[in-house]
Amino acid sequence: DRAGVALRTRIDYALGNTALALGDVAAAIRHYDACLTSTAPGEPLAVIRRDAAINRRFAEEAARRPSSRPRSHERSSSPPNRPKESSLDNGKPPLGPLSEAPPPGAGSQATATTGRHGPGGARGIGPATPKAGSPEVRLATALENIREAKHHRIEDESPPDREKDRIDW
Repeated sequence: DRAGVALRTRIDYALGNTALALGDVAAAIRHYDACLTSTAPGEPLAVIRRDAAINRRFAEEAARRPSSRPRSHERSSSPPNRPKESSLDNGKPPLGPLSEAPPPGAGSQATATTGRHGPGGARGIGPATPKAGSPEVRLATALENIREAKHHRIEDESPPDREKDRIDW
């Protein structure tokens, strides 16, 4: 390892948080365990280890909870919360420049050169659906996992607000 033990402690904590946000609970627990076994001295690192212990308990609880939703790597590629067509003016596309189709026989330059259609696919009425594994889909999935995790947080008493408990990154 090229990183010193203090930096490695912080990296393991951050990797645990990232894995948990992405829904990989087993990896999160492994990273939190690595952080907790660190022997690097110093109060800031003790605070990080304390936070890692709290997050590890949360990850263990998440692992025990029956999951009604697929993990992030098992999800479909469609983004969440898309409006249905029926919610758009009785199923009709909205009026405006995006809904105007080109005249019959007129080819789209984007279609001719790239084989792709304009915004929204063939009909051109909305944003194109992101591909599976794209950064947009991964970000949407991570944000959804974070929002869900906020609803399942472990309730505990508030720690005393002490200046020395603040993490100095």
